[in-house]
Amino acid sequence: GHNITFLNGFPADFTLHGLQEVTPSGLVEYIRNYTNWDLLGARMRGDMPLSLWDVFRFSWQICDATLEDKETMDLLGRKFDLMILDGAFPECALGLVYRLGVPFMYINTVGFYTGTMALAGNPVPYSTTPAFYRPVTDDMSFFERLSNAFYTLVGDVVYTPSMLYLQHMVRRHLGSDVPNIWNLSRNVSFILQNGQASVTYPRPLLPNVAEIACIHCKPAAPLPKDLEDFIAGAGESGFIYVSMGSSVKAANMPDHLRQLLVQAFARLPYRVLWKYEASPALLTDLPANVKIGRWLPQQDILGHRKLRAFVTHGGLLSMFETVFHGVPVVTMPVFCDHDANAAKAVADGYALKLDLETITSERLVRAIHKVIHDPTYRREAK
Repeated sequence: GHNITFLNGFPADFTLHGLQEVTPSGLVEYIRNYTNWDLLGARMRGDMPLSLWDVFRFSWQICDATLEDKETMDLLGRKFDLMILDGAFPECALGLVYRLGVPFMYINTVGFYTGTMALAGNPVPYSTTPAFYRPVTDDMSFFERLSNAFYTLVGDVVYTPSMLYLQHMVRRHLGSDVPNIWNLSRNVSFILQNGQASVTYPRPLLPNVAEIACIHCKPAAPLPKDLEDFIAGAGESGFIYVSMGSSVKAANMPDHLRQLLVQAFARLPYRVLWKYEASPALLTDLPANVKIGRWLPQQDILGHRKLRAFVTHGGLLSMFETVFHGVPVVTMPVFCDHDANAAKAVADGYALKLDLETITSERLVRAIHKVIHDPTYRREAK
């Protein structure tokens, strides 16, 4: 078999035979500073999660932080057979691909992002391909199509000059002979696309694209004893699972949102498992029917026979896991592709969407009861 070298910005918390993780300190520090954001608070205020300047500067600044680090440049002295790049904005890594002289492929984790797909020759018409951050489906009205085209073009206006500056960074670190990054991108050998017609949308794809939605999904395993004991205490009433994923830190949410959720959970006749990154000692008003954990085994929870509903931000992997395990959903989109994921889930009939701008404890309680007691939601999920 092959050994794997994994270049990323998150320090390893486990070891695996044959896997070497390279985490350049400059990249780690940049990500830590850049992602110290109040996503939930911004959404509740109706603000953009990131300013246009933050969107513009991210690509070339993170590229600079990566390529100026010695750990990254040391990789150029090694031999690799293949490079697998994240298909969402891989342009900086394409410079490494050229310098190493190896074939490369993409894995597109954001299923609705089509930028690299389009550069590789796959058709992505505005009329049926929603912008990945917009709350629409592929069944758009005329004015929604106009809006979709407008937002896509605005994205291009921000993206193009950012990539030109990134090109400058790549050539500064890797040599002035590095070709245009868009030309390099067109040479992709294969694309693993995180989508599938039943959970994303039918799309015309070239033969070098394979859809792999839910490749990570697996049957539920037994839960740790403390979680199983907590769930058992609910009897046959069952429990609710609440998680805002890994990119949205629940512990950073505004206090009034936390209080709203606590009030809603206290009114439920179910127990609640809540992924929350703070210590339980800091939540003095936590109801007796709620248990929090910094990390929870999500798929094992979603596959538990007593789970009644899943309250989530609407991340794509969470939505795939929901369908795999057949669980109805209440989704509260925050940023990025969450709105698009929620729109698809609502259209498919297994989810209700709540807007954080207008959410109340009463609306949340009603939504949870609706997806539990209306059997169509669970049936559509399955």
